[in-house]
Amino acid sequence: RFSEGWDPAAAQMVEIKPGAKLDQVVMDHVDFAAVDLAGASFTRARLTGVGFAHADLQRCDFRDAKLESVDMQGAKLGQAVLTGANINGASFVGANLQRARLDGALLGRVDLRGADLHDANLEGVRFVDACFYDDATRFPQDFDPELQQVGAFDRILPSRPALWRLSPGADLDNASLRGVSLAGANLSKTSLRRADLIYVNLKGTDLHGADLTAARVCTGLDDRRPCMLESANFDDAVLERAELSWARLGHASLRRAVLRQAALGGARFDDANLEAADFSGARASAAVFSDANLDRTNFSNAFMVNTDLRRARLATAVLDGADLRDARYDGATTFPAGFDPEQAHMKLTIEAARTQSSVTPTKGIAQ
Repeated sequence: RFSEGWDPAAAQMVEIKPGAKLDQVVMDHVDFAAVDLAGASFTRARLTGVGFAHADLQRCDFRDAKLESVDMQGAKLGQAVLTGANINGASFVGANLQRARLDGALLGRVDLRGADLHDANLEGVRFVDACFYDDATRFPQDFDPELQQVGAFDRILPSRPALWRLSPGADLDNASLRGVSLAGANLSKTSLRRADLIYVNLKGTDLHGADLTAARVCTGLDDRRPCMLESANFDDAVLERAELSWARLGHASLRRAVLRQAALGGARFDDANLEAADFSGARASAAVFSDANLDRTNFSNAFMVNTDLRRARLATAVLDGADLRDARYDGATTFPAGFDPEQAHMKLTIEAARTQSSVTPTKGIAQ
């Protein structure tokens, strides 16, 4: 409600309603989730980070609009017009695009998992970067996702697959999935060798038996976009030579996973299950293994300087040749029989030392 006599139109305000005229508007991170905008016009608009999740966008006009990182999850886009639109980093997961027009649109890093594109017009669509779909995605009858190529319209750029199927057992070798949210997805037994997974949200994702050899998952500390792998399932997965520096793997399961020679500096394995995992030769300086299950975990020849091993269960772990200088432990840390943390130049934490002022530091505890 406005003050009596005050005209919002005179202040160049626009009423958000079905059929609204929003041509050439510039919007940044506005939330229209579940809003009814059926028939609205956004021609040549610039929309960045705008949320349209579960909104009614049927018959909306997005011709020549720039849609950057918009959220269209579950949105109704039946008969919408996106002709010539530039769509980058957008999520159309579960969206209804039946009979929508995307002719001449530019698509890059668009997530189409579960989207319904039945009878949509995809004539002349150009893929400027990889896009993603799954077994639940419905394409027009005459559209073959496996034949689409990035750069096929440009003689200068080398062509490569434009649409990657994200489903169990899929071949995603060398795929660039940077910035995509795959939280909770089932990618079991998927091949992701040398894949680019930087900034990908893998929280709770099922990757058991997957092959991530030499994959780039996390390469540095960025609090604004952390590498989220908490509670993910990596049981029996291969992460040999993978880059996981500063990754967050708290409560994740990596039973029998292979992480030989992986880059794990600063990675967090808080309360993770690493039973029988192979970390031999891994570079894990400053990594956190507190409260982790390290039963029969192999750390032979691993570089573990300044790691956090407080409350870690290492009684049956293999530590032959591991560099544990300045690694922290406490009175609850258990070690293999005969292992001397002082001889390995490890550090008993100050808190533990205070509570054990009259107790000799733990040596060779086997449980």
